[in-house]
Amino acid sequence: MIYGIYYDNKKRKFATRVKNREELILLRNAQQNLDYLDRVRKGDQTAKPHLLQLAYNMGHVEGAVAGCKSIGSYFFHDVDAYGSIDNGQLTMDNCKSESERIKNLILEKKDEIGLKMLERSASGGWHLVCQRIPGTTILENQVRVATALQLEMDTNAKDLQRVVFSTSGSEEDLPYLDDCLFEEPMTADECEKEYNRLKVRVMRKEENLPAGAKKSNKHYRPWEEGEMSDGRCKMSDVRGKMDDVRCKKEEEKPQTSDISPQTSKEYPTDYHGIPFTDILKKYWEVNNRGFEPTQGDRDTLTYQLACDLRHICGKNADWLDQVIPCYDGFDPEEKRRKIESALSSEYEAFPSRLRNTLAALRPSENSETGEDGGESFVFNPQLPVSRLPQGVRDSIEAVDPGMEMMIITAICPCIGALASGVQLDVHKKKVGLNLISYIVGDFASGKGLIDPIQSAWMAEIIAMDKLYQQQEEEWRARKLAAKNKKEQPEEPKLPVRCVPLNNTVANIAERLA
Repeated sequence: MIYGIYYDNKKRKFATRVKNREELILLRNAQQNLDYLDRVRKGDQTAKPHLLQLAYNMGHVEGAVAGCKSIGSYFFHDVDAYGSIDNGQLTMDNCKSESERIKNLILEKKDEIGLKMLERSASGGWHLVCQRIPGTTILENQVRVATALQLEMDTNAKDLQRVVFSTSGSEEDLPYLDDCLFEEPMTADECEKEYNRLKVRVMRKEENLPAGAKKSNKHYRPWEEGEMSDGRCKMSDVRGKMDDVRCKKEEEKPQTSDISPQTSKEYPTDYHGIPFTDILKKYWEVNNRGFEPTQGDRDTLTYQLACDLRHICGKNADWLDQVIPCYDGFDPEEKRRKIESALSSEYEAFPSRLRNTLAALRPSENSETGEDGGESFVFNPQLPVSRLPQGVRDSIEAVDPGMEMMIITAICPCIGALASGVQLDVHKKKVGLNLISYIVGDFASGKGLIDPIQSAWMAEIIAMDKLYQQQEEEWRARKLAAKNKKEQPEEPKLPVRCVPLNNTVANIAERLA
């Protein structure tokens, strides 16, 4: 199906279904979209993020896009107009000529590739929406289409929630559209089951792909790596058969894997959207020069891996058993014993090996790739943790990756309170470190991690405050006992620095004094 994408005030993506051709053309020809499109085609790339955004890979979703686990019967594929110009002389004329050649090629092979929509991109390339072969991933289908057309593809453009910048509804920008795109042949339940089947298939490395398809490459040519296995599906075998029978056959198909038969429940196959297969690959790159465990070291390295992964697998033996492969013919029962041994070992802070692995994955995972290779970057600073001062470094190492900036923001007021004798020279004016932080987050977003860290920073001040408040209570007791006496006990002037929120302005002013 086709979904229009919009954002709330927190920059979260939401999807709403485009119901028919008339509604789609109306959205594409909206005056605001046409104005921004004109600016983009005149070279103003700052206007591009304001274009109409559409999504094609999802099955059934209405509302928040994040967390969608429903894959549809169709998929998006991106083709650059200059992808096959090898002489390096990119001009307006040869790009336009190449764009027309590519359009004619695509339309000639529309039945072979299962084409359902063809639109011109803002930069002159082409967007295709094609029928996905049941039981195969988006990447497998993109490789199939790229091989049939012999046109370069971007191996990073396979995300389920991929968003595309759209153009106008004119015949020049939208030369082909099949109305079948406005309906999803599979039910919501079938789309979700298909998603789960494909996630397991990816995890088990069962995709029928050339080796290069799994690498990051914006100009990948799969046909140059040779043919895939003869058993791959062809579009002609499945055209017009996206129905219940096909889904049920895939569901009933027996699965084989290295996962222990003791693992019966199906656990999540990703961590914050990063597939565990990618985490494992990067883990060995970061910690073992890219070498996976072999017969000589698989006992030790499997135990080490289980010790680290338990932090993101709920300390669950079955989940770890599902995630960790049997490296180099490792016996499943022996692997299980290594996992159980790791779970019984001492549970410490978030391991640096896993932290570094996730940090290495984060730059590519936290940027959203737009059409034509453009990127909309999410703020994601790479903190040199080892170079940070003691205390700040310890605070960051105590939390999960991705929480670094929240923790630094949270401890800044604590640092300002502790550095009471420090002043800054701001435009020749001496000022103190008056630091205030506001941290807002959704329910269960990790805000509770702040409390113990702030308590550690403020432990000495809070301990002194309790001592001062105890002395104040003793003074009040003496004053009450001597209320009818001429001589009253002298009020202590004690620097209580942490005051509760439910306090009076007068009391706060007195404390400040």
